[in-house]
Amino acid sequence: MRRALRTSIKYTFLIIVLLIMVAPLFWMFVTSFAHPGSSISFSGLLNIEFTLQNYIDLFETSNMGRFLFNSVFVGLTV
Repeated sequence: MRRALRTSIKYTFLIIVLLIMVAPLFWMFVTSFAHPGSSISFSGLLNIEFTLQNYIDLFETSNMGRFLFNSVFVGLTV
C-alpha cells in the first residue's frame, strides 16, 4: 500500500514537471504558426488562425536557408 502511494505520488510529480517543461515548447510551436500580434495573450492562443506566412517571411527576408544548410553540413561532417 505504501509503495503504491509513493509510486503514484512520484509519477504525479513527474507529470507536473513534464507539463511545466513542455508548455513553453508547445507555446513556441503553436505561436510560430500564428499571425503577428495574435500570440500576446493566452486567449489568443485559443483562437489562432494558422498560417505559414511567418516561415515564408523568414526564408525570404533573411539568409536562413544558408544558415540551415551550414548547420546540416557541419552536423553531418563533424
